[in-house]
Amino acid sequence: MLVIFFLGFFLDTFEIIFITVPIAAPVLIRLGVDPIWLGVLIGMNLQTSFLTPPFGFALFYLRGVADSAIKTLDIYRGALPFVGLQIVGIALIWLVPDLATWLPDILFGNDTFTAPMNTGSEMVTQPGFMGDIDQFQDLLGDPATSTAPPIDTFENLLPE
Repeated sequence: MLVIFFLGFFLDTFEIIFITVPIAAPVLIRLGVDPIWLGVLIGMNLQTSFLTPPFGFALFYLRGVADSAIKTLDIYRGALPFVGLQIVGIALIWLVPDLATWLPDILFGNDTFTAPMNTGSEMVTQPGFMGDIDQFQDLLGDPATSTAPPIDTFENLLPE
């Protein structure tokens, strides 16, 4: 989260997401982190970093629409309470993950989902709506003994 926060000083949202999420998310999810909770934390973190100097992109947008009588330093000072509120929000979601996950759990009927846990020799998946998704346990295994559905070769795509 700190890396994402500091990258937000210099990079745009998409660049940060394309750099950090493919590296960190699979590892964290494999360790048992809820992906919805992680996504909410990353989003709030990016939103906070865009309100902070030196390159707070949101502050420059405000500078562009503000009257010339308003100084850039005044905009920076005015953003500080919002940065504080964002940090409090991130801390609350960090400490109480249900703040980010209770509504998706209700909407999707996910009362029992926890991320897959690696117990050493085998993968154990808890019941829930994500239980049917391929966990890629046999990704590097022998294709002949794979439990994954066969790959469509599109041989019968056109009638003969």
